[in-house]
Amino acid sequence: MTPAEDTMNAVNAKRWEDGATHWAATADERYPARHAFWDLFTTELVGGFGRRIRILELGSGPGFLAQRILRAGVASTYTLVDISPAMHGLARARLSDQADKLVFVTANYGLPGWNEGLGPFDAIVSLQAVHEVRQKERVGPLYAALRRRMTSGGLALICDRYLTPEHPGDTEMHMTRAEHEAALVQGGFGDVRLLHAAAELAMFRGVA
Repeated sequence: MTPAEDTMNAVNAKRWEDGATHWAATADERYPARHAFWDLFTTELVGGFGRRIRILELGSGPGFLAQRILRAGVASTYTLVDISPAMHGLARARLSDQADKLVFVTANYGLPGWNEGLGPFDAIVSLQAVHEVRQKERVGPLYAALRRRMTSGGLALICDRYLTPEHPGDTEMHMTRAEHEAALVQGGFGDVRLLHAAAELAMFRGVA
């Protein structure tokens, strides 16, 4: 890792160290559209496999999505990837009753090589976290790195912010729906399609 990458990791981690508890306490209030997607993750995973599977969550934060998926009984193992040890601390407490299934990985998934040694996984999930790579040009390579860690026929379920006239954002960081779909295709996923959109969030499904 270069000195610049070390600095990026330190800055990003410090940002979440300082703000993890506040973000966890206010996220649902500030982003009410999230509620439209919780059940969709579990519905797709249960319906897509019909068995227990190995799941990786990208940008797992305080464990909100993990809690819902684990309660559905679909996971044999659940790997939580986040840059923030503070977020992992919140997730460990929230998911303590499922500790035997959990693997915590502290990594900046915006940088190459972050997932070396991980996998294989049957499903990749993410809620409102992919844009944290900070530059949308990194998203296609990120999906390609994830695809290489997945079993054939596995599912990617990605929900993230997208640009709309009603919800403008940072055009260097946030993508349009078409750009999200193109990034999944670039990453090697097939049968890419939009599952649902609400306010500034959209959820996509791709098959490994």
